[in-house]
This record gives sequence, C-alpha cells and structure tokens, in this order.
Amino acid sequence: MSGPPPKYTPEERAKQGNPGKRGKPKEPEPVDDLFPSAPTHIPDPPGFLQDGSPTNTSACLIWNVLAEYLFNARLLRDGDAPALGRLCRYLAEWHELNKIIDDEGMVVFNKDHVLQRNPALLARAQIETAIIKLETQFGLTPNTRHALTKGLADSLKNLPLAGKQADGQKNIGPIGFLNKPSDSN
Repeated sequence: MSGPPPKYTPEERAKQGNPGKRGKPKEPEPVDDLFPSAPTHIPDPPGFLQDGSPTNTSACLIWNVLAEYLFNARLLRDGDAPALGRLCRYLAEWHELNKIIDDEGMVVFNKDHVLQRNPALLARAQIETAIIKLETQFGLTPNTRHALTKGLADSLKNLPLAGKQADGQKNIGPIGFLNKPSDSN
C-alpha cells in the first residue's frame, strides 16, 4: 500500500463523529417499499354512490369497470375508494350533461326568451376539469401511465441484480431477464 499510514483507526474515526459535517451516503430503498403487496380484493363502491339514484347507478357501473382495471394494474387500495367514487360520479354527471346538450343544443332560450349559451356547457367544462385531475391521480391518462412505468423501470435499474445475467452474459436491462436467452449474447 503506498502513501502514509492512516492517522486514525476506524474506531477512533467513529468516536470523532462528523467533524466536516458532510452528508451521510444515502442507503438504497428497501425492495418491499418499491413494490407494495398486491391488493387482495376490489373495494366496494363508497356509500355515497349506493343510494339508488339514476346518476349513482350509472356511477356504480363505471366503478365496476374502473375498479377492475385499477385492481388488475395493482393501483387500487381500499383507501382509494372515495376518490375513485368521486371520479365515477363525475363521469356519470358528465355523461348526463352531454345528453342534455345533445337534446337542447348548444344555445337555448332563457326565461326572457333571449338566445344564450346552454348552461350545461359550463357545468360540463367544470366537471371535465375535476375529471382530468382525478384521472391523472389514478394514472388513467397516457402521460401519467408513461410516468408510472418510467418510475417503475428506474426503480428496477437500482435493484442489485437488475440487468445482470448469472452466467456472465451481456447486460440486458431491468426486465430483460424475462426474455428467452438468445444465441447472439
């Protein structure tokens, strides 16, 4: 070993603490936190959707489709039921407003018999804003789905064995081990 001998033993260095006030190196995240256990069941729709009104009946039908999709994607937990319920309710209301606009038209006569823009258009626009926010939170838009999958792929790259083959073959990326080995490696 070249250079002068170390000034302090590791035990003495530990007693000194952190005189340079340097940050401690970050420890890798535990694998269990990166990949939470899969949900075991699809939660029931929240109580506010179960009163039997026509809008809530439509919302429950939407719930059945979205909840199954999110459950299969491992993105739905029991705590998500109220937010998903709101999304389903907004989607049902949006559908009803579209029917009203189709029936009445884009412009209607007000009580003074003056032609004006249909108020359902404003209501629909407000609900669309809420829908977009909730869809984004649940990963139901292409952009957020891409961000979720990119985040998952980045997490996989940091795992100890990511991209390495046990028999010394070429690096094949974080999920390449799922592919059949080829003769060209």
